[in-house]
Amino acid sequence: MNQRIERAVAAMRDAGAEVMILLPGADLFYLTGFEHGHAAERLLALVLRRDGSASWIAPLMNVPQVQAAGGTKVRGWTDEEGYLPALRDAVAGAKTIAFDDEARSAFLMDLLSVARGARIVRAADTLRRLRIRKDASELESLRRAARTVDQTISEAISLCRPGRTETQIDQDLRAALLRRDPNDAVAFTIIASGPNSALPHHETEQRVVQRGDVVILDFGTRTTVAIGKHRSRTFGYLSDITVTCCVGEPTDPEVRKVYRIVWEAQQAAL
Repeated sequence: MNQRIERAVAAMRDAGAEVMILLPGADLFYLTGFEHGHAAERLLALVLRRDGSASWIAPLMNVPQVQAAGGTKVRGWTDEEGYLPALRDAVAGAKTIAFDDEARSAFLMDLLSVARGARIVRAADTLRRLRIRKDASELESLRRAARTVDQTISEAISLCRPGRTETQIDQDLRAALLRRDPNDAVAFTIIASGPNSALPHHETEQRVVQRGDVVILDFGTRTTVAIGKHRSRTFGYLSDITVTCCVGEPTDPEVRKVYRIVWEAQQAAL
């Protein structure tokens, strides 16, 4: 059992929970490193008990991936039998169960059906207290991710020129981020120009940037470490920055006024 799981079990005991169930997401990734793009389609869970034991429930097709992530005790289930028998056995006798906050509601309803009378509490109330305190290696991962975006700001602004599309700027920005640290992954990019800049989560499109446009550049990376020639280990520590620039003098005279107000508010907060 790794040290993070040991601390989670200790925190679970302190909180009075007898069982903790975590599904694919940030908490499970933090404890085990397990991550899979389609793992939330069927019930896949890590089950921790207050006696320190750790086991997994997983669709049969995902068992090898769970084992590769260090899962030594895995109960695989098929679509024919379903996961309810495994879930029922995992929580047998538990009066208080800490359940993943971000799991699908259908999984919570199934848990309620097999653990009648049990008290269900938020797993995050226990795990967030652990995750919020970073050790030296975590802090370095965060600093590394931050350096990548900080060093790319000026280049990102220079990409915003009249006649270029949001998509072209996006492609060049992603390439610039990867040049800064080829072992990192691009977590996300948003390029929002002109009227699109009013949409905080705009989907980058083919709009052509015009002189006088405000352009919002929202981007971030995710730290990874290369292992061997073709593999990398993802640590999951991300950067996230939003940059507001203008292509030449802003067409709308209100832009400078609004920008100044936001900047002053930011400085006051800092």
